[in-house]
Amino acid sequence: MPPKAGQKAGQNNSGIYGSGAGRPGGQGRPGGNATHQGGLGIKRKAGAGGDGRPAKHKKTKLDAKRAMAIEELKNWNDDLQFKGKARGGDYPQASISKPFNNPKPCAIVTTKTGLKDIDDRALYFPNFKMQFDMYSQSPAINVSHNGWEFKIDTSRMKRKPAANGDGYKVLDATELDADKVGVLDLSKHLESDLQHLAMKDADLQALSAFGTIKQTPELSGLVFFTFNAKRKVRARWVGSGPEKKDPEVERFLESFNSKNPPLVTIARKTQVYWPELDGNWLHRVRIVANRGLMPYFTDDVNLIVGDRFKKYRDDPNMRLRHMPWMARPGQTDKEAITEYASHVARKSFGTMEEWELTIGAALCFEVEFENNCIDKYFNAATEHKMKIISVRGTYAQAEVSLKPVKDIAAPPIVGGTQFVMRLGTTDVPKENDENAAPETAKENDGNAAPETPKENDGNAAPETPKENDKPAETTNTDDANKPEASTAPVDPAAPAPEKMQLDTSLDSLVKNKPATQKDAKLKRKAAKNAQLAEQEGQAGGSGAAEGAGALNPAETGAPASGGEDVPMAGTENAEAPVDKGKEKEKTPEPEPEPEQEKEEEKEKENGEEQKWRCRASERETSKSFVMSFTFEKFDKDVFKVGQEMMVNLHMKRNDLPSKRMLTAIRYLSQADTDNPVAAYLSAFLLGDELPDGKGKETPMKAAKDLEPIMKKIFDKFVKGMGLNGPQQAAWNSIFNTTNCVNMVQGPPGTGKTKLDVAIAITFALLGFRVAMCAPSNKATEALMVGLIKQVEPLLKEFPDLKKHFNILYFPSTAIFKEQLEVSEEDVAGEAIAGDAEAAAKSDVKPFMLWTQVIEHFKSRSEDEELKAEEREEVKQWLQTLRNIRAGLPMNGKQFKKFHKLGNKAVKEIVNGKSVKIIVSTSNNSAQLFDFGFKPDALILDECAFATEQDTAVPLALKVSYLVLSGDHAQLQPIFGSTGKQEYWHQVGLSLFERALRNGNVPLFRLKINYRMHPEIALLPGMLSYGWLGCDESTSAEKDTYIFLREYYHKHKRYQDIRHRALYNKEKKWTSIRRLFFHVKDARSAALEGDTSLVNYATAWAIVEEVTQMFMYEAPPERKLPHLDPSKMLIATGYAAQKLLIEKLLKLIWEYKAWDMSTVPRVVTIDSVQGSECEFMLLDLTAANEHRGAMIGFLKSWNRMNVVLTRAQEVLWIYGNIECWRSELQTIVEYQKGKKFAYFLIDLLDKGDIVPLEGRNTIPKDLVELESGSEKNWTLEMPHADPEESKLRGKANYCSITYKNSYKQKVPERRQKVVQYEQKLLALLEAFRDKARAMEAQFQATGDVETALFNDDDDAGEEEGAGGGAGNDSDDEMEGPGRRVTNAGNSKETDEQPLEGEDELLAQLNSLDPDREDTGSQMDLGEAPKNGKTGEISTTFSPRPTANIDDEEPDDNQSGPAPKQTKGKGKATKAPKANKGKGKATGKGNLE
Repeated sequence: MPPKAGQKAGQNNSGIYGSGAGRPGGQGRPGGNATHQGGLGIKRKAGAGGDGRPAKHKKTKLDAKRAMAIEELKNWNDDLQFKGKARGGDYPQASISKPFNNPKPCAIVTTKTGLKDIDDRALYFPNFKMQFDMYSQSPAINVSHNGWEFKIDTSRMKRKPAANGDGYKVLDATELDADKVGVLDLSKHLESDLQHLAMKDADLQALSAFGTIKQTPELSGLVFFTFNAKRKVRARWVGSGPEKKDPEVERFLESFNSKNPPLVTIARKTQVYWPELDGNWLHRVRIVANRGLMPYFTDDVNLIVGDRFKKYRDDPNMRLRHMPWMARPGQTDKEAITEYASHVARKSFGTMEEWELTIGAALCFEVEFENNCIDKYFNAATEHKMKIISVRGTYAQAEVSLKPVKDIAAPPIVGGTQFVMRLGTTDVPKENDENAAPETAKENDGNAAPETPKENDGNAAPETPKENDKPAETTNTDDANKPEASTAPVDPAAPAPEKMQLDTSLDSLVKNKPATQKDAKLKRKAAKNAQLAEQEGQAGGSGAAEGAGALNPAETGAPASGGEDVPMAGTENAEAPVDKGKEKEKTPEPEPEPEQEKEEEKEKENGEEQKWRCRASERETSKSFVMSFTFEKFDKDVFKVGQEMMVNLHMKRNDLPSKRMLTAIRYLSQADTDNPVAAYLSAFLLGDELPDGKGKETPMKAAKDLEPIMKKIFDKFVKGMGLNGPQQAAWNSIFNTTNCVNMVQGPPGTGKTKLDVAIAITFALLGFRVAMCAPSNKATEALMVGLIKQVEPLLKEFPDLKKHFNILYFPSTAIFKEQLEVSEEDVAGEAIAGDAEAAAKSDVKPFMLWTQVIEHFKSRSEDEELKAEEREEVKQWLQTLRNIRAGLPMNGKQFKKFHKLGNKAVKEIVNGKSVKIIVSTSNNSAQLFDFGFKPDALILDECAFATEQDTAVPLALKVSYLVLSGDHAQLQPIFGSTGKQEYWHQVGLSLFERALRNGNVPLFRLKINYRMHPEIALLPGMLSYGWLGCDESTSAEKDTYIFLREYYHKHKRYQDIRHRALYNKEKKWTSIRRLFFHVKDARSAALEGDTSLVNYATAWAIVEEVTQMFMYEAPPERKLPHLDPSKMLIATGYAAQKLLIEKLLKLIWEYKAWDMSTVPRVVTIDSVQGSECEFMLLDLTAANEHRGAMIGFLKSWNRMNVVLTRAQEVLWIYGNIECWRSELQTIVEYQKGKKFAYFLIDLLDKGDIVPLEGRNTIPKDLVELESGSEKNWTLEMPHADPEESKLRGKANYCSITYKNSYKQKVPERRQKVVQYEQKLLALLEAFRDKARAMEAQFQATGDVETALFNDDDDAGEEEGAGGGAGNDSDDEMEGPGRRVTNAGNSKETDEQPLEGEDELLAQLNSLDPDREDTGSQMDLGEAPKNGKTGEISTTFSPRPTANIDDEEPDDNQSGPAPKQTKGKGKATKAPKANKGKGKATGKGNLE
């Protein structure tokens, strides 16, 4: 065919990959693969550019972008795999998407299918816009209109055979040139070629006019994309402000989602058509049509529908192929774990197949990352420090301190994780050994990696130890400080170490002198030889070798004592321990000889080195973790309490949680749409509209079938629930409507747990079986406490209720089927030995599954009607339990019988008719399948904190009623593979938040806070939720506040140096509810070999403050009780800082000879969600002396929101505000920390700042503390590495310029800073005005609506091993992947270096020769004129007395109190349940 006008020779109509040249502007271009042919083949009019576009449209910049885009397009091969180098992103890049793929005007034509009436016409929808979703694995068209958007992916297009018989297609692409867009030609094309019904004349004329360009008629024309609709679409609001109804959108949805899906054509102007882009998108559509969604994984996963990840379940260590183009470029370290950019998290899915592939692939990559971390930490070349903390018989528990690996956090180690242990080859590093390897975040030296509360099975162990310097035997925090018989004795004569790293040397005072590894091995070998000789002598003398003691577990195949540990391969030759009475005197320990050393080396080479099988425990510890194991009796001198040694560990990842998740994902993807339960679950997971529930009865109808006594109990409970308005509205929606799914969202302290418990008990009293699940043990325990609180009054009034109502508690240490099968999983020794019971609160112990199993056997042992044989079995089971707890060995037959009977008892208990509620961690809920427990209702608490993969496990129970409860503004899911896989944004997006953004579930929002005082609740409520009301009960003054107010006002030093409001000098805010203590010169850094930060100055400031509080004695006439340590918490964002504060507190307590049980708890922020306290001291550790904008976790407002909302009465915060303030612009504009900046401005504006002198040198041990002089303190705070403290490009430039302006002494030169802070203050004031308006609306109407997602939501990525969703700050959750910053990157930004940056920065730094990296020349605000200079000594002198003034405190010093809610906050109107907008129920406050 000869070329037409405007067509170069060799340019054909086969689309972007056709053969020939002439693209663009006459430039030659190689032809593509034949499979890419079949594009639109659009004809172009003549133009100077050579591709039909007029010369006036040719811009140099645009040409460059097009050329770059074309080269990029050429690198995608037939299977949509990028052939070029790693580039850290999916297609398209900004060079393509911004100029060529922005939303373009379009018109839509639809024709109904099926039976048609004679008057039916095609419908016309003008003034829409369309944009290609170029995601390489699931291309789609995004259609929008007036703020509403529809996503039409290939799953919503009917597949049909291609016209040429070559495969399949889902749409047709056609075009009409300028001379064909007239009404007649247009009508013919639509009716004859595209098979539409006739359009109305007016619509045809409008469509013709849409395709005609009067100014340049030669560019007129239309491009059509035609397909048969297959599935419904949903519209989501993406516009600004509240949703606005649009009749045209509703008309389109009615047509598209009709019972018979229509024929759809999307028409776009030829003028805005770019053939390269469209052709590539069409090719992607063809690939998906023929190979299915996610075609890259087609060859890697099974093609069996609903069971695609079978081989990954069978072998959890199997690796799924990564997308090489998603790897970040420039990675040269082959030993490092590869970094990947993430696809944008998908809010909705087209099919369950796509959901299964996306969620499953993300999980497989997460598992791979965990395995990579395990390989880095647990290999033959790495040894870790171990200390024996308890011994019972031959059962031992030891604390392990992991040696850190640079830039890699330790893998999550949960209870049940298995290890193989060998004695190491190196000696335990001494405290004064400068070359000693620093230990990990859980180590006493404080070199802490960021803690990772996320666990494989979601069952987070309690984190904060309550221990003294003696190792504790139990995990009960109340008993942890009581000395046990097995604890190491204190050796007061032990010399203090000369030097330490972050060690108070309290441990060194009780530590036995560590033997060398060689001594330990020789001692062990000598003891073993002595025992062998003894047994040989006994056998020769009496022939009674078998009577030497208990059977050898290695020979019988039974686990050793403790019920959990089975000797590993290599221990078969270990002889059985002998009876104590038959032991001979121990053979003297021989001196090491060269022959023995050679023999040891030979044993090692032959693989005969002794090894032990160990299992991680749930026990609390300040080290990395605790593990338990059994040993032979001749090893008793090696494994003594207090003994330290280096060990080599081989870790076996706990595969069970990931297997459960993959199984649940498979089960949910096998959706039977004919089953109502499966249908609503599928719609919920996809983000589609839920079924209407027609024909389904409401749960409340079950009340009419209750027995009279149960009806009386039910009515009594319902009347006494005490729910407020939104809580009652949610309850009504669940029980009085046919809604299958309901969601409850509420800020901290608004009663989510109370409502969850009320819902569960209501279901149970109506006769339904209920499962309550949460992602962690801590959250499930909170549910149990709430259940007990509400059920106990009913049980007291109606004792017979026990026969009909029982609750079971499944913590992670409960006995389950996998643990009861010897051949699969060993029973958890901690549960058998009673540690699980000790770990739980006393009030929940009776409900624990294991407790009820024991009670089951005890009651049967007293049953006189039981057969003699059965009674004997029961007694044997109880005796076996006693033997295990005593650490006595048992044979395999006994052990198997014990397991068999225990498993039988579990099933009997779980399936008892009285069991109505089971509380379990989400992952452990998989056991309900095995037990045959089929719940009718499922309540998911803290759902926003769980990954979707973990949430899938309880969802697989496929209940009839589902309730999700959580708060997306608090902690997001925490996981390991942040920045290390292609779907880490998806892993970080909880199902709860995804459903919120979809808006397809009835939502009830709680807005009245019953926890925090209004002055504490105001800022986080305003920034996170727009407005948060406070019940009047929150203003009641408790003893803790009264004590702290007295303490504060008796310290004149604080009042004298407290700053006034920064920009309102006349305003003096004197409240102590929220204070910020600015610790001058405080700096943070990570200790050598670690990544977690410490800050000596803030830690010491907190410790000294706490000490002064405990020393304070109020005047007798005030009758004030002492500060209760159980009502206070100290929180920090870094595990290393947590350990430092704990050690300093214990050092002071030791020095003061105070009771160690009164040491306040120290927690990390990630572990504090769900907790509350009356008084919190918050350590904001990050203060980089070189770059104050590197604020770490502080830029994640979700985490800040959590920690700022824990305190009920008083919140005191410690940090270096000057450090952050000096680079405020960078924090806001480059670190995505705008809300943190508002937090700082709020402090400055209210004058809630008290300056303190920082101390960067602290005592390293008790000797230095007792020396009487701070000059003798030698533990100095290290400095941050300047090379690791650099930002990049514009961020670095911004930091330096702003900081130089901040440090200027001349006011005129500080104008940039002043203006910027005033700008932020104005924005903050806008928040305040909005909150005031909401307050006024609520006061007037009793109702207020707030936005779910704030426009200023930060998108800060999580730091360290964990990581939140890290989603982009806008609501654009779907579409092409965006380049994101790696959370673990110390550079913290992804800016490219500026040209000539080094020279520019050198000039900037030279502007102020006296500049320093920390501190400031700019005052925070004026102190009172009659006050002191603002300096304060924080020196801690030995046995000091508090500096107390006898002046009475002014009760009015707390400042003006905002208005409070009166009554119990009951709403006058019930909220609507179908629009996701709840009603507030109490009067809030605002100052």
